[in-house]
Amino acid sequence: MVFSDIEIVAALATVLVVVYFLGTYWKHRTLRRYAHWFDERFSRKAKVKYASFGHAGLRIKCEMNSSSDGFKELEFALTLGARENLIYYPYRVVTRDFDRLNCWAALTDPVKFQVEITRQRKKVKVTWDTAGIEEVKNPQLEELGYRVYSTGPDFANQLVERIGVIARLKELSNVESLELQEEPSRIHLVARLDMNDLAKVIDLIALVGRSI
Repeated sequence: MVFSDIEIVAALATVLVVVYFLGTYWKHRTLRRYAHWFDERFSRKAKVKYASFGHAGLRIKCEMNSSSDGFKELEFALTLGARENLIYYPYRVVTRDFDRLNCWAALTDPVKFQVEITRQRKKVKVTWDTAGIEEVKNPQLEELGYRVYSTGPDFANQLVERIGVIARLKELSNVESLELQEEPSRIHLVARLDMNDLAKVIDLIALVGRSI
């Protein structure tokens, strides 16, 4: 059976439309589930605000009622892959694209040293912004696929070993980077977005926040 060009184009157009509506519906539904999850988690101890970016993602800000965990504000950015686009699916296989979570935790106390735990290997070039940053050797984190960069090597090792960051990262395979920033004084975490691991990710942020 031979299909005409018009039939092929019509079939492709149908597939594109179906994928678009199913993908859009799935993303809206997923984002509503995440919004409900954050509301249950934080509504009793923070003022929770939401900013939607259509079906692309969701921004959540939690203004804490108490600074007992070491931070005064948490902000989350949830970004979903373009499942409404047919090209996304082969692209995802090739690039291993994933839904992404960014979290910024504004700390109540100042940070003494900048620390970054990341899966990326970096060549630290001396500039005004990177002056004093060096790679810190930590065999346990290297076994997990992480590198550590800091302006205070001793502080960095004490941070990850004293409060149990290494043990937490062993449980969480989805964390891409965890950065303690001096200016502004905050924690920045990047991870693959997974609802099953959200509670553990937030516990990790709270663990670091309380240690500052």
